[in-house]
Amino acid sequence: WKKNVALKSFDIVGKYLNGAIWSASSDVDLNKKIEYYFDDHDITPLMVQENYLNTRPRNNQLSHLELVAKAADSISEADLIDSKIHSSEQLWSLMPLHGIMSSIRPSSIVNGQLGGRIMFTSWLGNNSKSGKYLRLLQEINYHCKLRTSTKKFDLRLNYFQLLSEKICKPLLEYGSDGVDEVIEILDNYYLSKEDWESILEFSMGNNPYKLDIVGKKLPTQVKSAFTRKYNLAKHPVAVNKPGLTTGSKAAFSTARPDFEDVVEGDFVEDKAEDEDEE
Repeated sequence: WKKNVALKSFDIVGKYLNGAIWSASSDVDLNKKIEYYFDDHDITPLMVQENYLNTRPRNNQLSHLELVAKAADSISEADLIDSKIHSSEQLWSLMPLHGIMSSIRPSSIVNGQLGGRIMFTSWLGNNSKSGKYLRLLQEINYHCKLRTSTKKFDLRLNYFQLLSEKICKPLLEYGSDGVDEVIEILDNYYLSKEDWESILEFSMGNNPYKLDIVGKKLPTQVKSAFTRKYNLAKHPVAVNKPGLTTGSKAAFSTARPDFEDVVEGDFVEDKAEDEDEE
């Protein structure tokens, strides 16, 4: 007479990481734990990965770091299984195994008392941010491809730190008098005003030319002068666009089909026989 109610991801992770269902007196067997996983099989593994470090494990035989390492190994193996499920092989029969390796086994290793409230997975936001920066990097790479002739990740590692200094230092040191120098550098690399901001967003670590730092140090009148002068001037545009190739015509095959062995009479006779039958 009991209703089969699907649990939410917060409730599922709470059950997994709590030591109650892992005690010897618990009536929750392995099949029931797998059912919890299938209640929300997309978010549950991400929630376990987000919260498995915030427990005080009941297992006192190993240190906390050793238990966390074992759970991390299980989560890594689950990622390999997930790649088989969502690849061209489409091995959906591995879903129960993925549930065990991604959620049940890590929880069985580090289960105990929760150290705080259950946090929602941050992977979704980080993945969206990663996609945004990849798109920005791809766009900048297409713009300055004619000058750099490099791949986007090499551009990010080898060019951006020096380039961010070149396009910010004149504005910070000379104010409005450094606008022409910055615009000249942008035009030389076929970069736009939006690319100027995007490059500064990629600054990390101790780089003083981050977007938020430059925004605070740069006076408002200098920003306005830079924007106004850039909009009034004409700028070169890169010819290459996404999806277009620059290969020569010789790369395309010019071979024509060989009709030497084709017998036209067969087609004519077959057509005549069809007309006679009609």
